[in-house]
Amino acid sequence: MYTQPAISPRPDPGDRQKSVLIVEDDPVSAQVMSKRLEILGFHCCGVAVDSAQALAMAQERRPDLVLQDIRIPGGMDGIEVCDIIQTRYRIPVILVTAFTQEEITARAAAANPYGLLFKPVDFAQLRVAMETALRKRAEEDLMESAERFRSTFEQAAVGMCHVRADGGFLRVNEQLCRMLGYSREDLGSRTLRDVTCPDDLQSAASALDSILAGRSQTHTFEMRLCGKDGALAWVLVTLSP
Repeated sequence: MYTQPAISPRPDPGDRQKSVLIVEDDPVSAQVMSKRLEILGFHCCGVAVDSAQALAMAQERRPDLVLQDIRIPGGMDGIEVCDIIQTRYRIPVILVTAFTQEEITARAAAANPYGLLFKPVDFAQLRVAMETALRKRAEEDLMESAERFRSTFEQAAVGMCHVRADGGFLRVNEQLCRMLGYSREDLGSRTLRDVTCPDDLQSAASALDSILAGRSQTHTFEMRLCGKDGALAWVLVTLSP
Protein backbone atom coordinates (compact mmCIF):
# COMPACT_ATOMS: atom_id res chain seq x y z
CA MET A 1 0.00 0.00 0.00
CA TYR A 2 1.28 3.47 -0.89
CA THR A 3 1.29 6.01 1.96
CA GLN A 4 1.56 9.68 1.11
CA PRO A 5 4.65 11.18 2.78
CA ALA A 6 4.88 14.55 4.46
CA ILE A 7 4.58 17.27 1.85
CA SER A 8 6.67 20.35 1.39
CA PRO A 9 5.01 23.47 -0.08
CA ARG A 10 4.20 23.28 -3.78
CA PRO A 11 5.93 25.66 -6.19
CA ASP A 12 4.39 29.05 -6.75
CA PRO A 13 1.37 28.69 -9.11
CA GLY A 14 2.90 31.33 -11.36
CA ASP A 15 5.97 29.18 -11.97
CA ARG A 16 6.03 26.88 -14.98
CA GLN A 17 5.54 23.31 -13.83
CA LYS A 18 8.69 21.30 -14.51
CA SER A 19 8.20 18.13 -16.55
CA VAL A 20 9.85 14.82 -15.72
CA LEU A 21 10.21 11.69 -17.84
CA ILE A 22 10.25 8.43 -15.89
CA VAL A 23 12.20 5.51 -17.38
CA GLU A 24 11.06 2.42 -15.49
CA ASP A 25 9.84 -0.97 -16.74
CA ASP A 26 8.13 -1.91 -13.46
CA PRO A 27 4.60 -0.42 -13.61
CA VAL A 28 4.17 -0.31 -9.82
CA SER A 29 7.46 1.54 -9.30
CA ALA A 30 6.59 3.92 -12.13
CA GLN A 31 3.18 4.64 -10.60
CA VAL A 32 4.69 5.33 -7.16
CA MET A 33 7.31 7.63 -8.68
CA SER A 34 4.68 9.47 -10.73
CA LYS A 35 2.58 10.05 -7.60
CA ARG A 36 5.56 11.40 -5.74
CA LEU A 37 6.32 13.80 -8.57
CA GLU A 38 2.76 15.06 -8.41
CA ILE A 39 3.07 15.62 -4.66
CA LEU A 40 6.28 17.58 -5.21
CA GLY A 41 4.61 19.79 -7.80
CA PHE A 42 6.18 18.28 -10.92
CA HIS A 43 4.47 17.01 -14.07
CA CYS A 44 5.17 13.46 -15.26
CA CYS A 45 5.26 13.83 -19.04
CA GLY A 46 5.42 10.10 -19.65
CA VAL A 47 6.81 6.70 -18.67
CA ALA A 48 9.26 4.87 -20.92
CA VAL A 49 9.69 1.13 -20.40
CA ASP A 50 12.81 0.42 -22.47
CA SER A 51 15.89 2.14 -23.85
CA ALA A 52 14.47 2.86 -27.31
CA GLN A 53 11.31 4.40 -25.92
CA ALA A 54 13.34 6.45 -23.43
CA LEU A 55 15.40 8.04 -26.21
CA ALA A 56 12.36 8.61 -28.41
CA MET A 57 10.35 10.28 -25.63
CA ALA A 58 13.30 12.39 -24.52
CA GLN A 59 13.66 13.71 -28.07
CA GLU A 60 9.95 14.27 -28.61
CA ARG A 61 8.87 15.67 -25.23
CA ARG A 62 12.07 17.40 -24.09
CA PRO A 63 11.41 17.10 -20.35
CA ASP A 64 13.23 19.25 -17.83
CA LEU A 65 14.53 16.16 -16.06
CA VAL A 66 14.71 12.36 -16.52
CA LEU A 67 14.45 9.79 -13.72
CA GLN A 68 16.23 6.81 -15.27
CA ASP A 69 16.30 3.27 -13.89
CA ILE A 70 19.65 1.61 -14.61
CA ARG A 71 18.28 -1.85 -15.39
CA ILE A 72 15.83 -1.53 -18.29
CA PRO A 73 15.00 -3.71 -21.30
CA GLY A 74 16.35 -2.91 -24.75
CA GLY A 75 19.67 -2.76 -26.48
CA MET A 76 21.20 -0.39 -23.89
CA ASP A 77 21.11 -0.12 -20.14
CA GLY A 78 20.13 3.01 -18.26
CA ILE A 79 23.70 4.24 -17.94
CA GLU A 80 24.20 4.25 -21.69
CA VAL A 81 20.82 5.92 -22.20
CA CYS A 82 21.73 8.53 -19.57
CA ASP A 83 24.91 9.42 -21.45
CA ILE A 84 23.04 9.85 -24.75
CA ILE A 85 20.20 11.92 -23.27
CA GLN A 86 22.57 14.26 -21.47
CA THR A 87 24.97 14.61 -24.41
CA ARG A 88 22.52 14.75 -27.30
CA TYR A 89 19.53 16.51 -25.74
CA ARG A 90 21.23 18.30 -22.82
CA ILE A 91 18.58 17.05 -20.39
CA PRO A 92 19.74 16.27 -16.83
CA VAL A 93 19.33 12.64 -15.74
CA ILE A 94 19.06 11.18 -12.25
CA LEU A 95 19.87 7.47 -12.20
CA VAL A 96 17.88 5.12 -9.99
CA THR A 97 18.93 1.58 -9.10
CA ALA A 98 18.17 -1.28 -6.73
CA PHE A 99 21.78 -2.45 -6.95
CA THR A 100 24.54 -1.11 -4.76
CA GLN A 101 27.48 -3.12 -6.09
CA GLU A 102 30.66 -1.14 -6.51
CA GLU A 103 30.85 -1.79 -10.23
CA ILE A 104 27.33 -0.43 -10.78
CA THR A 105 28.10 2.72 -8.81
CA ALA A 106 31.40 3.24 -10.63
CA ARG A 107 29.79 2.82 -14.05
CA ALA A 108 26.99 5.17 -13.09
CA ALA A 109 29.49 7.81 -11.93
CA ALA A 110 31.35 7.51 -15.25
CA ALA A 111 28.20 8.66 -17.06
CA ASN A 112 28.26 11.81 -14.92
CA PRO A 113 24.55 11.85 -14.02
CA TYR A 114 23.03 14.73 -12.11
CA GLY A 115 22.18 12.35 -9.28
CA LEU A 116 22.19 8.70 -8.20
CA LEU A 117 19.42 7.27 -6.02
CA PHE A 118 19.03 3.79 -4.59
CA LYS A 119 15.75 1.90 -4.29
CA PRO A 120 13.59 2.13 -2.34
CA VAL A 121 13.89 5.84 -3.05
CA ASP A 122 13.50 8.02 0.00
CA PHE A 123 10.98 10.82 -0.59
CA ALA A 124 13.18 13.54 0.94
CA GLN A 125 16.23 12.36 -1.00
CA LEU A 126 14.22 12.39 -4.22
CA ARG A 127 13.16 15.98 -3.63
CA VAL A 128 16.69 17.13 -2.83
CA ALA A 129 18.17 15.27 -5.81
CA MET A 130 15.65 16.79 -8.23
CA GLU A 131 16.01 20.32 -6.89
CA THR A 132 19.80 20.01 -7.00
CA ALA A 133 19.80 18.65 -10.55
CA LEU A 134 17.52 21.38 -11.86
CA ARG A 135 19.49 24.11 -10.11
CA LYS A 136 22.77 22.77 -11.48
CA ARG A 137 21.32 22.63 -15.01
CA ALA A 138 20.04 26.21 -14.68
CA GLU A 139 23.48 27.38 -13.51
CA GLU A 140 25.11 25.62 -16.46
CA ASP A 141 22.66 27.24 -18.86
CA LEU A 142 23.42 30.64 -17.36
CA MET A 143 27.16 30.12 -17.68
CA GLU A 144 26.81 28.94 -21.28
CA SER A 145 24.63 31.95 -22.11
CA ALA A 146 27.17 34.29 -20.55
CA GLU A 147 29.98 32.64 -22.51
CA ARG A 148 28.03 32.93 -25.78
CA PHE A 149 27.41 36.61 -25.08
CA ARG A 150 31.07 37.17 -24.19
CA SER A 151 32.23 35.51 -27.40
CA THR A 152 29.77 37.49 -29.52
CA PHE A 153 30.68 40.74 -27.79
CA GLU A 154 34.43 40.23 -28.08
CA GLN A 155 34.45 38.93 -31.66
CA ALA A 156 31.98 41.43 -33.11
CA ALA A 157 33.16 43.25 -36.23
CA VAL A 158 31.63 46.48 -34.87
CA GLY A 159 32.52 48.49 -31.81
CA MET A 160 30.40 47.57 -28.79
CA CYS A 161 30.26 48.82 -25.23
CA HIS A 162 28.21 48.81 -22.05
CA VAL A 163 27.85 52.14 -20.30
CA ARG A 164 26.32 53.26 -17.02
CA ALA A 165 23.43 55.71 -16.91
CA ASP A 166 25.97 58.51 -16.50
CA GLY A 167 27.75 57.39 -19.66
CA GLY A 168 30.76 55.81 -17.94
CA PHE A 169 32.20 52.80 -19.77
CA LEU A 170 31.61 49.45 -18.04
CA ARG A 171 32.77 47.11 -20.80
CA VAL A 172 34.25 47.68 -24.25
CA ASN A 173 35.22 45.24 -26.98
CA GLU A 174 38.49 45.13 -28.91
CA GLN A 175 36.98 46.60 -32.06
CA LEU A 176 35.88 49.78 -30.25
CA CYS A 177 39.37 50.12 -28.77
CA ARG A 178 40.88 49.88 -32.26
CA MET A 179 38.41 52.43 -33.62
CA LEU A 180 39.26 54.99 -30.95
CA GLY A 181 42.91 54.15 -30.36
CA TYR A 182 42.40 53.65 -26.62
CA SER A 183 43.20 50.64 -24.48
CA ARG A 184 40.48 49.02 -22.39
CA GLU A 185 42.04 50.54 -19.29
CA ASP A 186 41.98 54.02 -20.87
CA LEU A 187 38.30 53.77 -21.76
CA GLY A 188 37.48 52.31 -18.35
CA SER A 189 38.34 55.67 -16.78
CA ARG A 190 36.39 57.69 -19.35
CA THR A 191 32.78 58.32 -20.31
CA LEU A 192 30.92 58.33 -23.60
CA ARG A 193 30.93 62.12 -23.36
CA ASP A 194 34.75 62.12 -23.35
CA VAL A 195 34.92 60.46 -26.78
CA THR A 196 32.02 62.33 -28.39
CA CYS A 197 32.52 65.32 -30.63
CA PRO A 198 31.45 68.41 -28.63
CA ASP A 199 29.07 69.48 -31.42
CA ASP A 200 27.22 66.13 -31.12
CA LEU A 201 26.91 66.03 -27.32
CA GLN A 202 23.36 67.35 -27.26
CA SER A 203 21.98 64.81 -29.74
CA ALA A 204 23.77 61.98 -27.95
CA ALA A 205 22.43 63.12 -24.58
CA SER A 206 18.89 63.34 -25.97
CA ALA A 207 19.11 59.80 -27.33
CA LEU A 208 20.39 58.47 -24.00
CA ASP A 209 17.67 60.33 -22.09
CA SER A 210 15.02 58.81 -24.36
CA ILE A 211 16.31 55.31 -23.58
CA LEU A 212 16.58 55.89 -19.84
CA ALA A 213 13.09 57.42 -19.68
CA GLY A 214 11.63 54.37 -21.42
CA ARG A 215 10.30 56.35 -24.38
CA SER A 216 12.08 54.02 -26.79
CA GLN A 217 13.71 50.61 -26.68
CA THR A 218 16.32 51.41 -29.30
CA HIS A 219 17.62 54.65 -30.71
CA THR A 220 19.81 54.82 -33.83
CA PHE A 221 21.53 57.99 -34.98
CA GLU A 222 24.73 59.32 -36.54
CA MET A 223 27.38 61.11 -34.52
CA ARG A 224 31.12 61.74 -34.48
CA LEU A 225 33.49 60.01 -32.10
CA CYS A 226 36.81 61.51 -31.18
CA GLY A 227 39.80 59.17 -31.14
CA LYS A 228 42.80 59.36 -28.84
CA ASP A 229 44.76 61.16 -31.55
CA GLY A 230 42.00 63.77 -31.90
CA ALA A 231 40.72 62.48 -35.24
CA LEU A 232 36.94 62.49 -35.72
CA ALA A 233 35.06 59.55 -37.23
CA TRP A 234 31.42 59.45 -38.29
CA VAL A 235 29.68 56.40 -36.81
CA LEU A 236 26.19 54.98 -36.76
CA VAL A 237 25.27 54.43 -33.10
CA THR A 238 22.51 52.17 -31.81
CA LEU A 239 21.59 52.48 -28.13
CA SER A 240 19.46 49.96 -26.27
CA PRO A 241 18.82 49.36 -22.56
